[in-house]
Amino acid sequence: SISELEERGILVVAAAGNDGTDIDGKDSAFYPASFRHSNLISVMATDCNDQLPLFTNHGKTSVDLAAPGALIFSTRPLSFPIPYGFANGTSAAVPFVTGAALLLKARNTTWAAPELKKRIEAGVDKLNILKDYCVTEGRLNLRKIAIAP
Repeated sequence: SISELEERGILVVAAAGNDGTDIDGKDSAFYPASFRHSNLISVMATDCNDQLPLFTNHGKTSVDLAAPGALIFSTRPLSFPIPYGFANGTSAAVPFVTGAALLLKARNTTWAAPELKKRIEAGVDKLNILKDYCVTEGRLNLRKIAIAP
């Protein structure tokens, strides 16, 4: 469970979902993204113009940050003969945050999940469009995370 991983200091990165809804409410929660844990980062999507795709779920208190998640060129399993294509969704945004966390952890091996989460959240680019849509009001910026003290 996420609680057990929290006790072990392991970070969990979760997609906020693709229903275009606010997941802060009890009746609209989307799990595991709506859980509240110090080791959980919930991710919504932005497009290449830092705009909100209609599909992305959001939440001023449930979703931590945004990452690119629209028209992401990637491998596509079981799509022979062309194994590449475009994907949309918060699940396409999660690998960006996961990769950032792994790079940060590689440089700072003693940091547990809460410290990694804090550093990732502190390293976002604040965007006006995200003001009422996520906790940090920002989109992932690996460069800011990498140079943060």
